[in-house]
Amino acid sequence: MKQITILFFGLIFNSLLFGQTEEKALKISLQTDLIAYTTPGGWSAWLAIQHHQNKLSLAYVNFPNRYAENYEETGLKETDRFFRVQYARYLNPENVLRNLYVGLNLEYHLRKLEEDNNPAFLEDTGFKVAPIVGYEWHPWIKKENALGNLSLALWIGPTFLFSYDDDLIFEGTGSIYEARESPEVSVGLLVSYTLFKNY
Repeated sequence: MKQITILFFGLIFNSLLFGQTEEKALKISLQTDLIAYTTPGGWSAWLAIQHHQNKLSLAYVNFPNRYAENYEETGLKETDRFFRVQYARYLNPENVLRNLYVGLNLEYHLRKLEEDNNPAFLEDTGFKVAPIVGYEWHPWIKKENALGNLSLALWIGPTFLFSYDDDLIFEGTGSIYEARESPEVSVGLLVSYTLFKNY
């Protein structure tokens, strides 16, 4: 796994040094991931800065009970909040698939676990890393109004978990929160609005 991560970062570094286009381009966008809204109380906020073909996104995501189907019979409830850094590298702008990109997610999770009729709770932290591939769609890019700033991006990739190796057990009741298995499938569906661009 370490070798794969090092190789991936090496490819990104190489593309940054030698694959840069000369076109002037800076874009700043606000985004939200619709997947986070699939559970009650879920939401996400992203800030994305793109320079040429490279984009760096910072996100805060609140995704409660995302694994509810795995422990709904136990009465456990999970609050999962995490910070995500996403790096994306788009294909050459001259390519017909220029809106296709590859990238990497790095997440730091803060989890809180509660169960019915138990005042005690568990807190846990962990990291997730995901190489991803995605595509950004601009349905109204030729519009000369606010619609031209909207886009939709879909990305997917395997997520590798760190510090999620142990089952968590509630003292007193003995209820078990099973450790997640790695890798998982990670998916994002982002709605983006461009606040600024100079091209």
